[in-house]
Amino acid sequence: MHGEIVNQMQRWMPLGVRDFLTLRADGLGLDFWHPGVFYPFLILFFYVLVAALRTVWVIMARQFGLYNPAHYRWWPRIPWRMCLSPVVFIRRWLRERHMGRKQTAGWASPIERLFLMFRPGDVFIGRLRVFGIGFFMPIGIRTRRHLVMIAGTGAGKTTSLISMLGLHRGNAFVVDPNGQIARALMRRCGKGGHGILGKGGRAMALDPKEQLGRPSACWNAFDELHEAEKREGIDSVPELAAVMALSLVQQDSQSQPFFSNASREFVSALILYIYAEQPRQDQNIIRLRHLLTSGLEGGPAKVGKRVCTPFDYLLFKMSECKAFDGIIQDGIASVANAAGSPDKLGQLLSSARTQTAWLDLPRIRRISMRSDFTLDELKSGDLSLFLVAPVSDVQDTLSPWFRLITVFAQQTFERIPGRPKYPTLFAIDEMPSLGYIKAFDTAAPVMRKYGIQLLAITQDIEKLREAYPKTYGGFLGSADAVVWMGTNHDESLHYLERGLGGHTIIEVHRTGVIPGFRKKQKTKSDRPLAYAEQLREFLDPAHGNVVVTRNGPRALKLKTAHYFKELPVWMYEPDPDERERRLRAGSRRLCQLISMPFDQKLFAKKMPHDQAMEMFCLTTPYSRDEVDRGYTMLQPSAKKNEEFSRTVDRARVILIKGAAS
Repeated sequence: MHGEIVNQMQRWMPLGVRDFLTLRADGLGLDFWHPGVFYPFLILFFYVLVAALRTVWVIMARQFGLYNPAHYRWWPRIPWRMCLSPVVFIRRWLRERHMGRKQTAGWASPIERLFLMFRPGDVFIGRLRVFGIGFFMPIGIRTRRHLVMIAGTGAGKTTSLISMLGLHRGNAFVVDPNGQIARALMRRCGKGGHGILGKGGRAMALDPKEQLGRPSACWNAFDELHEAEKREGIDSVPELAAVMALSLVQQDSQSQPFFSNASREFVSALILYIYAEQPRQDQNIIRLRHLLTSGLEGGPAKVGKRVCTPFDYLLFKMSECKAFDGIIQDGIASVANAAGSPDKLGQLLSSARTQTAWLDLPRIRRISMRSDFTLDELKSGDLSLFLVAPVSDVQDTLSPWFRLITVFAQQTFERIPGRPKYPTLFAIDEMPSLGYIKAFDTAAPVMRKYGIQLLAITQDIEKLREAYPKTYGGFLGSADAVVWMGTNHDESLHYLERGLGGHTIIEVHRTGVIPGFRKKQKTKSDRPLAYAEQLREFLDPAHGNVVVTRNGPRALKLKTAHYFKELPVWMYEPDPDERERRLRAGSRRLCQLISMPFDQKLFAKKMPHDQAMEMFCLTTPYSRDEVDRGYTMLQPSAKKNEEFSRTVDRARVILIKGAAS
């Protein structure tokens, strides 16, 4: 059998290659055609050939948008990890032996980085980088605690987040300024369509300013109280009411803690009163704002000789409410004592009234009266939720709204027992802008056991310190990994310099004047692993580099993974503001054609373009967002008539092809 295989290989090999291998083996004193030499060479040659084919495939597939990082692990590989794991262990043991003698900080070796190949269930953080060269192998980390991303404006954090979320198998809860992530991944997280392969779940977007070009979903916080009562009983309602009040009214720097605490207690009592006494259709935070500022109408004009204001009547009705075992009466005690003094009463309620002023915005009122979903679906269902608003609103006007939803979602995960197969990825962009959130401060390291994979994102260390002045260092230190992207912030760069540590360098000097008789003298000097200025240049967004500091193991130097290069075209929708590469655009059109129903393929070419524009009320030029907006407006009519629905779909296909890029 061996002889037949050797004969076939000798016939297949070119003459020059056969002679070269034979001569090289003879020079080493080996017989190349001996089974002990030939078969190991054959196995090695097979793996080299597979690696070459994989490289060629990845290069071509990335250009056409057909490459999926999750499939990289399917290629055959030499089982070197089993052999090299003792090497990694010994190197770590040697570093421990030098503890106290010299500084041993350093970057993770190429071998250690190769152990981090991305697999399902990992968090995708970038591509392999070895000796300054970016390779195609995806890098992922298996986490037990939260993650932090520190990236300045324009560093590519959004495009990297889209790659991370696109490959994440679980649900997602995303604070998404400007809506770029939602535009790319709404269909991916949902049931798909138009060439996108969906996960089969529900994707909702709370978008007060309708930046996505479609009507926003609605969410009423009081519906979460009713869901909690169904799950846990009536005793859970006061607890969540206190959480809601804490999210709405935070301690400000302009007032004493007493006034903020008194306002918060009153808001909590008012929430319970609305829940217990108001009709179901009036149970929402808009009604809460109205009672907080205007009081309760319908009371008597006078009580004895005293004028009875609507707010006096509200306090009277709350004091008579016997629900929740007197919690409501206790909550209004400090406010009721101040009711006789308008100045003192106004000062007590100033924090609550000021910090809930955003509820008067018409766009918020419109989406806060009912609910299209409940937050328990993030854990026990198939919901992915995107919170969309401009950056300025996230940082200022709507910060309490974002904080309220985020805290409620976190509380829901803690209260529902069990843990899903894949955790829900909480990607909180501009997290310091939401203000101080106690749960993130104290419970972030253990959130994964409730089913939450928290990813906190901030632009720099300074903003994080402002929100968490006493514990920001512990928040960063307890994270499984901190991803550092392009930043020019001095404090952040110096913090990273200190976090990387130092190493000892041995320098050799020659002493003496006479050549040939100089003595070698070795000196040791301790230096940082990387200076702040070096990190500034290394993290320049133009270079596409990332530094990942980990809790325990050495730091990583990686390459960024932009979604428009890493993900296949069926995982995301293109950014309407950026033109897609021609090869990827061609693959996308092919995917759309394959996924399009047969009647749309048949009739899409027959409908005149002008007729389609007239149906959608468009004029030239028009954008993809305008097509989607018109499509959304026609949906109520399309649901009533199946033939009209097919016509609308045909028109949409034609208009998308002619939309301005």
